[in-house]
Amino acid sequence: MGSSKALGINNNRKGSIHAEEIAIKYCLKYDKKNKYKIYVWKWGNSGNIKTKFCCNRCCMLINKYNFHNKVFTFQNGKKIRAFTDNPHTSLYYLMNN
Repeated sequence: MGSSKALGINNNRKGSIHAEEIAIKYCLKYDKKNKYKIYVWKWGNSGNIKTKFCCNRCCMLINKYNFHNKVFTFQNGKKIRAFTDNPHTSLYYLMNN
């Protein structure tokens, strides 16, 4: 269990660390039997679960470590894949480029 976190101004890496990145790193370290699944979502203002698809950078990580069938989100109460073939660019990179 984890969440995305913003990086400070003094950090060498720009932007933030996404929840998918943290989860993939955790799975690589502790999931020796390859059984874990990753679920990502956003919380709405009213406390409801909102769909969260992976951004371009997270999709590259998913491709690199072959996690295509392990990363999921929720849509209308159903589990769907969070990995997409046409990922969006992260908001941070849109604002700074």
